[in-house]
Parts: sequence; C-alpha cells; structure tokens
Amino acid sequence: MALGPFACHYPRMAHGGDPPPLTGPPAQSHLTSTDVQMNQLLSTKASYVAAFLLGCLMALIAATPVRSAEPFRLDRVAIVQFTAAGEGMLRRHDGVLFQDGRVVWRTTAQEVPRPANTPDWAIGQNLITNAGWHHYRALASSALDNFELIEGAIRFEIGNESYHFIAANPFGYLATGRVANLSTRTRIAGDGEVIAGFVIEDQPRTLLIRGVGPGLASFGVSDPHPDPYLSIKRGGQTLQFNDNWSGTPDAEVVRQATARVGAFALDEGSADAASVVVLPPGVYTVHVRSAQPDSAGGEVLVELYSVPDEVWITETAAQG
Repeated sequence: MALGPFACHYPRMAHGGDPPPLTGPPAQSHLTSTDVQMNQLLSTKASYVAAFLLGCLMALIAATPVRSAEPFRLDRVAIVQFTAAGEGMLRRHDGVLFQDGRVVWRTTAQEVPRPANTPDWAIGQNLITNAGWHHYRALASSALDNFELIEGAIRFEIGNESYHFIAANPFGYLATGRVANLSTRTRIAGDGEVIAGFVIEDQPRTLLIRGVGPGLASFGVSDPHPDPYLSIKRGGQTLQFNDNWSGTPDAEVVRQATARVGAFALDEGSADAASVVVLPPGVYTVHVRSAQPDSAGGEVLVELYSVPDEVWITETAAQG
C-alpha cells in the first residue's frame, strides 16, 4: 500500500507469508513453533491494524527529509574608531557594527596617545582588529558573511595592533526568527533554588533576564519571594549575577530593555533581580535563589526576554 513517497506494509509472518485476513481468526495449518508465537502475538484484528499503522509511521519517518541547519552567521561584530583629541592624542571609541549597517558606540571613549605610525586616513573610520577578524572567522566559515573588509582588505598598524576597514555586507543574509519570551513561576524555599535552562542557536542574542519576587504582589500573589538573587551560568561558570536590580550600574539598561520588550515595570528600589546580557550561541542556565539564606522563601517568576534592539549600549547611534 503506497501513501505518497513512502510505503506501508502489513507485517509478514515468520515463514514469509502474509498474515491471515482481518475477516477471521489466524490460520493454524502448517505452523512452526515460531509461527504459533507470532500468531499469538498478533491474534486480533486490532493487533494487525496497530502493527500496520506502526509500519506506516516508521516508513514516514524514514522518508522525511532532514532539514539542513541554517549556516552560522554573526549579526554583529566589535569594532573600534579613532578620532582626534588634541595635540598628539586620540580618542578611542569601542562599539558594535550590526549586519544592517547600524553602529552603536559605548557611552564613554578612552583618550590615548597617538602612535607615530597612525595613518591620517584611518581617523574616523570603522575598524576591526586583525586578530578580531580571524577570531570571528574561526567560529565558522560563514560566520562573517554579513560583513566585509573594504579598501581591498588593506592591513595597517596603529601602535602595536593591526587593523582593517570593515563594513556591513550589503548582500548579507540573516534569518530573524526568534523566541520573544519564556517564563516560569514557582515557589522556592529559603535554601532552595529554581534552575531554568535555555539554548541560543545561530546568532548572539541580547536578553533581559529577571527573577521577580516582590513585583508579583501587585498581581495578587499572596506569598511573593521577598528577595530573589539571579545568576546566569554556562556550565559551571557564572557569567552574570544580580540582586536588587535598581541599585546596580546597569539599572538604566534594564529600564530601557524592559520598556522595549513590553515587560511590566519593576518598582524602583525593589528587591527584584534583573539583568541585560549578550550571549553567544550555547547552552545556559538561569538560577534564582534567596539572597538571604534565612529567608522564608516564596513565589518567584523567572523571565527571559529576547531584546530586539541593542539597548545595552545605547545613547550614541550612527548609520554605518
């Protein structure tokens, strides 16, 4: 019996013949001991139908083409730009170049002495270090398909570092599908911990991760956790942690990310935990526990948002 590109078959008996028709009991003549065992196993119409359908399912699985993985392409790379800063000095700006040509600079620039070998034509240009370019390239052969070295990929020196001119590739490609939000709510005891795992594939992602306790009270939760502590880990390594979100240096970044993804706002001065982090592809876990070991515990909401904009380094943005 054929269904599309795969074929379904009734199970065959041990001696090679077809099974008895479904209109009557299995035939008993000329059976070996193996045949008897098989007939006992498939002694009802339902058994034959089930075996038939299982064969169809296995044939369908075998015939289903395997979808090839999307090539790994970075959607952003770290760059640097030097501008004049007075006699014999340069101002170094560190930032991120995105695959659509946007450039976002960190809010502070570093003033450094101008090396004698600094070419004038490199001032004010978007640059990537030679080491950085090759580091990205080592991730995958397609990792830098969204970017290109310009001016003939010329390599030049500024001080002891080698640089190239870099720009977004106008013919680059990046799939944009992503999960927008994941969350789970549970109760943790004073010495307990909730662990939520997630996987990032293909591209680095900017994430807003929160451990909400006191903030649940406004939603009618009668037993919110008084003081959750949040940590983000990869394997056994802690990458970032937070306690009392508004009292940390990145509080403004958290506010911007919260507004951008449409999450409910956390009260200023609350003991809720939240952090914005940029993570490369990999397997991660979010850990939420009590900040105080003697806490009575309570309800906590663990949230993970994918932040579509680069709010983690906002304020100065320019088109590349």
